[in-house]
Amino acid sequence: MIDLDGAAAVPGLIDSHMHPFMGAIGARDADLLDAHTLDEFRGALSAERARCAPGEWVRGWGLDYNVFEQTGISAEVIDQAVGGAPAGLTFMDFHTLLASSAALTLAGVDGPRAFAEHAEVVCVDGRPTGELRENAATGLVRRAMPVPTAREEYELCANHLRRLAAVGLTGTHAMDGTLASLERLRALESRGGSRDAQPRAVHDRARHARGDVGGLRGRRRRARTLLASRGGEVLHRRRDRFRDRLAGRP
Repeated sequence: MIDLDGAAAVPGLIDSHMHPFMGAIGARDADLLDAHTLDEFRGALSAERARCAPGEWVRGWGLDYNVFEQTGISAEVIDQAVGGAPAGLTFMDFHTLLASSAALTLAGVDGPRAFAEHAEVVCVDGRPTGELRENAATGLVRRAMPVPTAREEYELCANHLRRLAAVGLTGTHAMDGTLASLERLRALESRGGSRDAQPRAVHDRARHARGDVGGLRGRRRRARTLLASRGGEVLHRRRDRFRDRLAGRP
């Protein structure tokens, strides 16, 4: 029996599917979750641009597809608001990125691309609109964007875990399935993460596969394919039809 001196204890919540490190690193700078109209969206971008140094990338996250109902999704919608600066804005589902014209130029994206996965550089008459769908396509621009230092990345992840713990999420199935994610967990665990959230990695398959990294990734690929065949592709097609409708395409 533990006397809590009047406090209440409740079970911690476990989320069965999260991308905690993708969220920690990707959800930086301009929070666009509350921008539901084009004017609100452009206002948030202008404010973020004013905060940035000259030539600095303008980044944002949480973008709502419905903002573009009248205009369609394109770089032209944001170029003026970001003052011609390179910009990369992630939609709320993290499956689509909107790049400004300057960002497309810096990333060398000047036309359609072929991908092995279900990805697309959306083009009209052979020219990219700025809309990039899925990781293979969004990665073209993300690789041109500045990356956080190791220390900055550690702080982003530790702070994110602290916020999760503060709302009662004490465990999760982290679906950031890369060896880099395991290294982040090791760093957080060995250094304490934070006073409020000390992570513990309870299943480390990479420890048994360091001599066969390709085999490990192959097993994960097969697992992902199984999940996709049970509905992922259906969701992709529905999302693509919605995005095409916003762009005014049949």
